Amino acid sequence: MPQNPIDPNLPPHFDPVRIHCPEDMNSLQNGDVVQAWDYLFQWDKDCRSAAELEEWRQIPDTLMDDYLETVPPEKFNPSHDQLELLLQSDTPQAKALLQEITAPPPEGVRASDDDIRLAQECFYRFAGGILLGTFYVSLVGGFSSPRISSVLHQTSYLVAPTMRKKGGLQIATEETLEDLAYAPITQQVRERTSVRLLETLQFVLDIMGSPIPIASFDAAQGDVENVDDFARLNATRLGPACLTPLTGEGWKSVIRTRILHGIVRRRLMNTVKDGKYDFEKDGYPLNAEDMTATLGSFCVPPIVASLKIGSPMPLRMRMAYISHWRHVGYYLGVPSFILKRHFDVSRSPAPAYKIFASLSTHLLAHPVDLEKRNRLPPPTLPLLHTAAGMKPFERPLKHHFRAARYFLGDELATALNIPQSSVKQVLMQQVSFYAIIYPEYFGMYYPRKDWERQRMSLSQDLLGRLVRNGLKGRRSMFRPHKLVEGEGAKQMGDLPEEIKQLEASGLRMDSSGAQKAVNRYRLLLLEMVVVSSATVVIAGLGAYYVMRQAINLGTALSGVCQYRWGVLVL
Repeated sequence: MPQNPIDPNLPPHFDPVRIHCPEDMNSLQNGDVVQAWDYLFQWDKDCRSAAELEEWRQIPDTLMDDYLETVPPEKFNPSHDQLELLLQSDTPQAKALLQEITAPPPEGVRASDDDIRLAQECFYRFAGGILLGTFYVSLVGGFSSPRISSVLHQTSYLVAPTMRKKGGLQIATEETLEDLAYAPITQQVRERTSVRLLETLQFVLDIMGSPIPIASFDAAQGDVENVDDFARLNATRLGPACLTPLTGEGWKSVIRTRILHGIVRRRLMNTVKDGKYDFEKDGYPLNAEDMTATLGSFCVPPIVASLKIGSPMPLRMRMAYISHWRHVGYYLGVPSFILKRHFDVSRSPAPAYKIFASLSTHLLAHPVDLEKRNRLPPPTLPLLHTAAGMKPFERPLKHHFRAARYFLGDELATALNIPQSSVKQVLMQQVSFYAIIYPEYFGMYYPRKDWERQRMSLSQDLLGRLVRNGLKGRRSMFRPHKLVEGEGAKQMGDLPEEIKQLEASGLRMDSSGAQKAVNRYRLLLLEMVVVSSATVVIAGLGAYYVMRQAINLGTALSGVCQYRWGVLVL
């Protein structure tokens, strides 16, 4: 029986309809239980067929594309901050785009301030399961889609760069796929993929109101700890302020990402005439379906994964988390009609679950896709190899293999060449999940509520420091990479060193502050262990005392009964 039900309301008995190719979705009826690989969900009015989703692939980001048409090609160099260029432009196309992205989302899309705060609290309180879902499902699994893999290879995002150099690193290209199924996973590939993962985490932290300045606000101050001016942070990072147009750090990251998507779309569309991008088959690159799937992957799999490992995430927080990402989706360029219809979670998170299930079924690799010999390799294995050497995911590679199989399901994991796990490894994995969720339960019931507040605060602190230190003090501005000469739309895998230095902005690392935060977190965990152990001991002594009293009472009652029986006999 498949082990990954996306739909929490499946009927008790059903005969699933197996999806072998996207076209199978067009014949589904309301009430059908759909099985795509190991995933199950019930088809209803909130789902969308393959034919409808193909229509979404014909929807580009028109305002962004019109603006980029006015930008000279030399301005797409990584030395330019694309957001600053947009803000400085006085063209009618730039003004039209700015009018949209500086306005609040429309009614039905906008999240309330309370929902944004609750979503950010949800993220840091249940960060363990949320990050597991984001990595193993959204990235490792989601990017296995053939359509998405083709764009990843052009942009060099989370995959090895598709360039060939005599005497250098030989990476698979479209011309060499027959000879090489997966790109060589070298240290260079791991480092590049690690940077991409950290940049993705920076994007999420900006949206979730990270209080740590990943890059200095004022490099002249020198001391990083003095930069943590919380009055100033509250105006740009914490709570709803992080999404305030023009000033919020979350808003800036979202808009920079949207501009980057537009540049990639423009570059790929320029290759249609050469036959390198199949517009008739795939529609616009980074179209409405792709962006909706991206948005859904940031809010649905993290919730599903958290519940799967047993996190006590309340329903109200789940709904707020999706509402928060719906708000972000507006600035990311997802059409408002999709956000209003499919991410309306005012009554239940089910609509978001169902549209994500539909999108996953349509976009994920299908058995028929995996039979094609000339398909581009997904970034699945490079991601897992990279995670094996990254903090805080620093675990043996087999740990990541079994975690990927747990969250993706055996069928899809096998199709993606992820090795099998032994029974012992699976049991060890369950223990690691208990270690993640136990502090969440402990914080809910521990009378000293300041313990949970400190845990959340330290989660914010440590995640921010993780990104800052991992990027060596650099704050990613999500710049477009240079094109590889003679390779059409294919981009260089790395930014030039001078750009990395520019983004570093003179920030000094703060190893002592990081160690203090780690020590404080360890003390919290030690308190949890001591209190839990004491509770178990006291409960055991109490149970022993009750049992002894019960035995003594039983003995006394037995003696009384025997005495009375003897009296009656006499």
